[in-house]
Amino acid sequence: MVTDSITHEGLPGVTVLLKGTTTGTSTDASGHFVLPLAAGTVSAQLAFSFIGYSSQEQLVIAADNQPLAVALKPDVHGLLGEVVVAGGIYYQRPWPWHPRRFFNWSKYWLAKPFRAG
Repeated sequence: MVTDSITHEGLPGVTVLLKGTTTGTSTDASGHFVLPLAAGTVSAQLAFSFIGYSSQEQLVIAADNQPLAVALKPDVHGLLGEVVVAGGIYYQRPWPWHPRRFFNWSKYWLAKPFRAG
């Protein structure tokens, strides 16, 4: 089970990878996961990663048959970095008879009272 080290609640969506391979899984809504190991594997190094938390690795020994409990710590250093906003405002005037402009023009001229001439 993967939990938060402060609140001790299960973390959903934590990536669990078998280190050195592309084999992995993610935790369910309550923080539980199942990662089958190859037959004859004595031990394996698992890597746990989640957005906003420090990545962690843990050694698992297959002979233990004990449930694995991992508590991830929040990564406050990564959250306090600089924020760079790039971009600008690009405004292009609509063509002379854009539907919105045509609507405003017609509303102005049709709302004027008629003059008897």
